[in-house]
Amino acid sequence: MGCEGTQASAVGLSVKRVPEPDAAVECAGGQPRGAMREFEWEAVQASINRQIGRLVHAQRTLASIHESLDSRRRSPLEEDYIERSLTGGPVVGPHVRDFDGVKVTTWRLHRRGKGARDIRGADILYEIVGKKFVLIQNKIPSNARVLGDAAQLRELRSSCPQPCPPTPKTFVGCSSWHCLNEPTGGSRYHQACQAEALFGKAKSRQVLSFQGGLGEAAFESMFAECRIGASVEPTPVLLWAAQSIAQGNAVFFVIQEGEWRPLT
Repeated sequence: MGCEGTQASAVGLSVKRVPEPDAAVECAGGQPRGAMREFEWEAVQASINRQIGRLVHAQRTLASIHESLDSRRRSPLEEDYIERSLTGGPVVGPHVRDFDGVKVTTWRLHRRGKGARDIRGADILYEIVGKKFVLIQNKIPSNARVLGDAAQLRELRSSCPQPCPPTPKTFVGCSSWHCLNEPTGGSRYHQACQAEALFGKAKSRQVLSFQGGLGEAAFESMFAECRIGASVEPTPVLLWAAQSIAQGNAVFFVIQEGEWRPLT
């Protein structure tokens, strides 16, 4: 994978320096009143660059997934043709579902067969095209226990742009999820990093260990509302920026050019 063109210009921030204080300027601690100190500017820049890094990480991850799906189209397996016969769709292609009025494109990433492997440790991709996505690893319990796959969970977690472990206190921005399909017919969703913590060093855990999390309806609704999932779209913030400037806050704009895609 690589970037054709410039992925994000203006990542290095241009900051207007505050004039040196003089006798006519009311100062506090040697700085003009209201001016940021050097460490504050550095903290702001570091925060912005972390946000840029998460956005680019998500874009690269999604581009890599679609590259793998394109490769599958070129080399389909028997199960791909079977699915086409059942669904009437393309050999390797998406399905479109409706989550609370939002069109969500779903892809099967799980694959069986000699030499086949899942993509990014996930079985399913949910995508609001051009906006955000989530990856889901599905597990079915056996004898009231859930088998863990440390390597698969680690790969799934690495696809999420959010820093973890430890598990974040919020679901916002989390793109990697572990789904337990319960014998009663329901599903419980946990963040991949949370599932890792639940398994610890054990190879399996009791189903009762996976209480809490999100039910299927809540998970789909929160994704439709963009409350979970990794964003791949820079947020249009002109109205917010105008309000923020009116309140006397500093606003930084980062301009993105080009798209992540395989280099040819």
